[in-house]
Amino acid sequence: YHAVIVDEAQDLSPVQLHLVSKLVEPSAGDMRGLTLLADPAQSIYYRGISWKEAGIEIRGRRTRVLTKNFRNTQPILEAAASILERCEDLKEENEFIAPESTDRLGPRPRLVFYQSEIGKLEFIRDTILRLCQRHEFRLGDIAILSRFKYDKTIKRKPLNELAAFLNEHDIPNTFYKNPQFDIFENNVKLITMHSAKGLEFPVVFLMGLEDYAMPFISSPETVEEDTRRDRKLLYVSMTRASEWLFMLCPKQRYSPFIRDDLDRSKVHVMEVEAVVS
Repeated sequence: YHAVIVDEAQDLSPVQLHLVSKLVEPSAGDMRGLTLLADPAQSIYYRGISWKEAGIEIRGRRTRVLTKNFRNTQPILEAAASILERCEDLKEENEFIAPESTDRLGPRPRLVFYQSEIGKLEFIRDTILRLCQRHEFRLGDIAILSRFKYDKTIKRKPLNELAAFLNEHDIPNTFYKNPQFDIFENNVKLITMHSAKGLEFPVVFLMGLEDYAMPFISSPETVEEDTRRDRKLLYVSMTRASEWLFMLCPKQRYSPFIRDDLDRSKVHVMEVEAVVS
């Protein structure tokens, strides 16, 4: 090919990237026909590419740094960015580029603490109805993201339980990877955090922010890597919201990212009994 464009390049391994580079015709000359779009802050699967290992020089006049953020309101962007301030690998590689807000105003993200699962579900239901009635959102504008499809720690399927609850209260919903899924259909979207990458919605609820789930440590040998991965995963999940963001946390056992890293001045803290006004 004369030109190859690769999106989400931060998640390619050096071998994959080297393979992609071979798709460019030699006549294009020293990779001039290869365009890579990458954000290291959104590398949510593993450490990701090493440009030098892949034999690609990304610095210099052929590099363009895009900093303007057009998706998120300023409050959402500032809260999400605070999660990454302790992401050491981005600092070490000098690869974190602080996004510039378009200065689009909006409500501060809501940090919602709940005492029980039913309290969490009722808050989601009531807030969805309030947003649609008072703020003129459609059900199709709303997505609910969960850390897991199946939570092995508590042996439950949080999205399935949520779907059943919403169905009981006549709130149409659909799973993202359902064969009949239609992004434009007017129903609430239920998605895992990993599957939400690349998507955006006016309203986003985040579930699965328990201390054992975010970060989820798969083994004692992978603590550092798992923590780094899930810190970025939370950042990606928060920035799926373009207008309203609700972060749902159990009152007693919630993520250290929320406890230690999130800038509380950038969010509005709520108890589960509260509703959107």
